Amino acid sequence: MSPEAKAVGAYLEARVVKRGINAVLTYTELASHFKMPAMTNAWLSHPLAAIFNELDEDDHAKSRPFRTVLVYAVSLSTPGDGFFETVRRLRFPKKTKLFRTEAEKLRIYSDELQALVQHYHPT
Repeated sequence: MSPEAKAVGAYLEARVVKRGINAVLTYTELASHFKMPAMTNAWLSHPLAAIFNELDEDDHAKSRPFRTVLVYAVSLSTPGDGFFETVRRLRFPKKTKLFRTEAEKLRIYSDELQALVQHYHPT
């Protein structure tokens, strides 16, 4: 895992350990914290895209909830489509399409966020 991914992963873990469900933050806040370029619509060219891929692959390999669930887009109030595509690809590999409805996406988001909090911040 790259040093950048390790740093972002450790930061997200520390946030959820300390704040529980209140650890969520925006892509912009995370990029700013690590002095990365501002967020644009060109997600795949942003450094966080590769970092999130590393973190998600690591979490999946270790049977952990995705730490990247903490990061959301202000315009959506959820993570972006890349998060849901990753969940589909890694958790539901036989599912051929992204989640169809907003309700399904919200359920996936909520379940993953709760699982992350339980994993790192059990009550």
